[in-house]
Amino acid sequence: MRLHVATFDANEKEEYNRENCDVAQKLFGAQPGVKTRFWCEKGRFKK
Repeated sequence: MRLHVATFDANEKEEYNRENCDVAQKLFGAQPGVKTRFWCEKGRFKK
């Protein structure tokens, strides 16, 4: 199953949003007992 968790679309350069997503991905995945996989995708969320 694929679920939308967050959007990083600050009015900054692409690297800024990518870095924020990478940090969030690591923090979400590092929580004790979490078995869900988190990842970042470029562009707007598509259902």
